[in-house]
Amino acid sequence: MDRRGVCVVALLVLGLGVAAPAVQAGGKQAKVEFSYQMAPGQPAKSLETSDVYLRAGAEHSVQLFVKNKEDNKFADALTDVVVSLVSVDDEGKAKQTWTTAKLDKADLDAAGNLAAGKSARLVFAADKVLAELGKGPLPKLQLWLDAKGKMTVRQDLKVKLWQPERYVKVTKAHYDQTSRRVSFTVELTEEFVGPPCVVRMVLDPDYLPGLKPPKNKTMEQPLTKIGQPLDLFADLEFEGSTVGLSDARVFLHVDGFQRAFEFAPDLNELSGDMPPAVDYSRDVAVRFRPRPYVFPDKKNPLLVRLEIDARTIDQPARVELGFNRSDADKDVKNFAKRFTTIPPEGLPGLRSIKLAIDAGKKGDLVCMLTATDWEVPVTTADLLGRRFLRLRVVDTDGTKLKVSGQALKPLEAQRPGLAPLSVDKDEVLAAVTIDDSAAEVVRFSGVSEDWRPGAKVEVKVETAPRDKARYAPIEKAIFYFGKPSAGKIEAKEQFEGKELEPDVWSAIVRTPDKDGRYELAVTFQTGTGMRSAASELVSVKTAAPGEFVTTLKGKVLDSAERPKAGAKVLLMDAKGKPKGLQEAGAKGEFVFEKVPPGDYFLEASTAIPRNKGIVAVKVPPGKELVEKDVVVKMK
Repeated sequence: MDRRGVCVVALLVLGLGVAAPAVQAGGKQAKVEFSYQMAPGQPAKSLETSDVYLRAGAEHSVQLFVKNKEDNKFADALTDVVVSLVSVDDEGKAKQTWTTAKLDKADLDAAGNLAAGKSARLVFAADKVLAELGKGPLPKLQLWLDAKGKMTVRQDLKVKLWQPERYVKVTKAHYDQTSRRVSFTVELTEEFVGPPCVVRMVLDPDYLPGLKPPKNKTMEQPLTKIGQPLDLFADLEFEGSTVGLSDARVFLHVDGFQRAFEFAPDLNELSGDMPPAVDYSRDVAVRFRPRPYVFPDKKNPLLVRLEIDARTIDQPARVELGFNRSDADKDVKNFAKRFTTIPPEGLPGLRSIKLAIDAGKKGDLVCMLTATDWEVPVTTADLLGRRFLRLRVVDTDGTKLKVSGQALKPLEAQRPGLAPLSVDKDEVLAAVTIDDSAAEVVRFSGVSEDWRPGAKVEVKVETAPRDKARYAPIEKAIFYFGKPSAGKIEAKEQFEGKELEPDVWSAIVRTPDKDGRYELAVTFQTGTGMRSAASELVSVKTAAPGEFVTTLKGKVLDSAERPKAGAKVLLMDAKGKPKGLQEAGAKGEFVFEKVPPGDYFLEASTAIPRNKGIVAVKVPPGKELVEKDVVVKMK
């Protein structure tokens, strides 16, 4: 599109562009017929009986014509013809005049008039600054024709979105489990017109959990010839198994139209055709994908992208995104009344639809229609705790449209990094937790007074409890030696921690190679990205000759392999002589430090009930840590 000076203007703004034409009340009513042509050689269609359909994201050159339908060849010629492109309100009153056109001189008679029975092409001024004609529902446009001695003639110019399923068909949609290949065959229908059409396969990890970026693929093809089939495919790779993975989705975008086609591959079948995922004959798909945990950032609000799909995407409707600013759960009385709609008047239409028009070099209208997902900023500053987002769609009289449960299935389950969706009375809800707190370290454990250089040791850190209903959980723990940092960690060697049990994190770390005092640090990161760090001083010392270095650890379990907290654990040498006594911890764990090499017995006992168990264990010379737990079962 020729972008000379294209600007964005709202439909309600007046005073821009060309002044609205004065409606000529006097004179005779001219008999004219407007028509349009989308491509050279294509028959012109009457605007009386045909709408102008545009593909989303594709430039269309629209030629407009006017025919003088008077009978008297000489007496009824149209003189000084000017045609204006005008946007009007529901009552037909002019809101904005965007540009004007004159008739092509080549189509006029010697006097410069349009003779009766003749047609002429409209030539719009190429030097005029045209614009995007608003967003939301498509504006109501009219062509206003004024001629000398004639009353103004008005003709509706109805521009509509051309749904991709009308000009693109999917002749094959297949998934093969052996090769894990998703494949499609697509082609243009006989109705297709305009520039090449681009079809793109979209594989979104949110709808295909564990998906790796495919290596062998052809995921985009331009369609240029009607009836010529083209193939799209991708060989899927996943992190781990796909067994049990249900409700997967694969989308096809067409031109600039997102999710033009939606398919549901069954990843647990050997192979088969993929059926369309949703029936849009009555329902609308209402989806959004907020993060479950949000930091209350004043400068960066939560941006919620609304994914709404329907059989007719430009149908009259209003989208309402509500936000519950009070700290209340769904079972609270008057929960539905606690929502604030953002923006207050709702969103006009299922998607943000924009029509941009420019005048081409030859006087035609170059049109670009876009239909993109709404993106709504939600302010979360000064809020903490659990809140709800609510999304619903209503028609022109305020009645809620029926929400497709099938479309929601992929996002109802807990997917990594997403708040699960639920539907209640054709309203889609998602709970988000707003949190600005960081993890708090209570204590380090497993830290020895004399660690050996270059040894692998286990350390544990206990954190303060975090109520999942009010706080974002800890998602990452990094252990390292060096100054604790809540930002960038400078240590070259870092060790990833894992959560052993609620509020207890563990990692196997490698001690420094030289003797000395070091800071053992840990950095935690929560689901909102908040980071905190803590450290503990440790000593690394080379063992003296003859010094015993082995640590022996294990667990006390009963016959059902349940931990026995408080059990007495006796370490005996090969002759049965006691060498140490411990009491098992909360998880049945016990540790004996600096055990000399040799053969031993571990005996565990409980007073109530009176049970005892014994097992042999060998401590090899020079072994610093017996990493494999010794399990003592109670009989």
